[in-house]
Amino acid sequence: MSRKRFLLLLIFCAALFLGLQRGYIMIRDRHEELLNNKINGGVAAWVINLITPSEQVVMDDGMMNGKVDISKGCEGFEVMILLVSVMAVYPMRLRHKLTGIVLGCILVYGLNIIRIVSLYYLYMYASDIFELFHLLVWQAIIILIAWVYFMIWIDRPGATPPARGSASSAG
Repeated sequence: MSRKRFLLLLIFCAALFLGLQRGYIMIRDRHEELLNNKINGGVAAWVINLITPSEQVVMDDGMMNGKVDISKGCEGFEVMILLVSVMAVYPMRLRHKLTGIVLGCILVYGLNIIRIVSLYYLYMYASDIFELFHLLVWQAIIILIAWVYFMIWIDRPGATPPARGSASSAG
């Protein structure tokens, strides 16, 4: 890939990321109850209750048992938006791209639920390291796993479209 093409893709990626991020922020404020309390906090509370029924975790007004706050920014959507932006501009077959975006978003969502569950337990039983994991460790882990996923996905057979002017078999 030429330097010029790479720079152009980088600019498109940044513009797409900023546009999607702006749209998400506009939606997030109106749908915080759904995004944080049900899709993220509610599912995480269900997982905690499945693992340790004695916890009896309930989501109420963005809080797990009135102690752990699931607020704006805890949804993991920023990493999803970054992954979508990178995959959308990367030159690969459309079907492969769309499948990769869907599976990548599911991966990031699942990781974020694991993050929320682990942060609940850290807050309740190891509060001295809660902030470290909340602000640094888990964010780095999710971004790293999303990057590794992207690198593996683009290297899969059939990911890259045939070069222009090359012969391809009809099928």
